[in-house]
Amino acid sequence: MNVHEKETWMIARFWTRFWAYLIDLIIVSSVSSLAIFFLARLLAPEEGLLASGMIARLVPSTIGFLGIIGIAYFSLMTYFFGQTLGKMIQGIRVIRTDGKKLDMLTVLIREVAGRTVSQLNGFHLGYIWAGFHPKGFAWHDLLSDTLVVWEKEAEDSQWHTVERSEEDKKSEEYVEAEQTDKE
Repeated sequence: MNVHEKETWMIARFWTRFWAYLIDLIIVSSVSSLAIFFLARLLAPEEGLLASGMIARLVPSTIGFLGIIGIAYFSLMTYFFGQTLGKMIQGIRVIRTDGKKLDMLTVLIREVAGRTVSQLNGFHLGYIWAGFHPKGFAWHDLLSDTLVVWEKEAEDSQWHTVERSEEDKKSEEYVEAEQTDKE
């Protein structure tokens, strides 16, 4: 990108990002659950999932799978597409603040280190922060110099043009004419 070229983006705000993240969490937890289910069937085909403490043995694995699948999902989707499925549905994407293409190092800082800090102890304070930051940055955005913006097509769809009726136009012309007469 030429230094003198600038692109203008509309920043995605808290609630849009929240719904995208919720969609992504549903996807990641569903994939993790399916992986655990098939792993349990593979490891103990003769036992039922509830038999002999199978669920208790799988809880640590489930948490581990959730983490691994989450890191892979968020990192790969963001690197290859600039957005996760949740962001696609919401019409938003991740970009670098300097305008350059997302590289793997930036994505890993954002999606691994940044999300770890943002989700600290399960409180998700780094995400909540985006609701109060003047530009809507979450902690993982700040750590990786990225931001979440509306896609150009989605940004355009945020605006709706309404054609005014002839009656409204005449009424406005009448008011303007009346104001001109008073001057």
